[in-house]
Amino acid sequence: VSGDLRATVAWRDLATRAAVSVAEATLAGGVLAARGDLAIGGSAPLDFELVDGPEASRLRLDGSLDIGPALLDGALTGWTTEADLTAGRVELDMDLAWPDPMASGSRIVVGLDNVSAYYGEYVADGVSAELTLRTEAEGWRLLPAPVTADRVATGVPLRRVRSGVAWSGDVVQVQPTTFELLGGSAAVPAFDYDLATGRARFPLSLDGLDLAL
Repeated sequence: VSGDLRATVAWRDLATRAAVSVAEATLAGGVLAARGDLAIGGSAPLDFELVDGPEASRLRLDGSLDIGPALLDGALTGWTTEADLTAGRVELDMDLAWPDPMASGSRIVVGLDNVSAYYGEYVADGVSAELTLRTEAEGWRLLPAPVTADRVATGVPLRRVRSGVAWSGDVVQVQPTTFELLGGSAAVPAFDYDLATGRARFPLSLDGLDLAL
């Protein structure tokens, strides 16, 4: 069996258009197996494989998205958050299982290639990373991953940012970070950011800054 399907998917105040092109589908013993292409919000299609049974289901997605001009605002109706991706390329490799993703080893790998993004007044350009989310007994976890950026604007532009990040539970672990600013350089040792309190403490080392810039 093959065919095409178009639908609007809604969740709370958000909605998006989905187009599914099924290359092959079979139904045997109460288990549906299908493969084809899935495009969300007018984006480039992603390859998908679906196995949907009475006791467990699994969905795999794989592909890439070229961003422009604004990925989330263009794909999601009702998106009002002051955050978006505005340029670059995103690679996606997703393997989700349900109803028990923790026991089934679900994972999501997101590759960022020269991405530009903003969050409120913060703007970042040239962001690159490979972020791996994986389920474990305690829940979802972000494995340690290096993150680089050409420029981060936080009032004072930071350039050549080199850092890393991991996450588990209520704690984001920020790896040692270096960057350039005001003609000099800065370094921050590894520290933890507590999501529950929204707080973190860390020392900052500065070298060769030109305050006249």
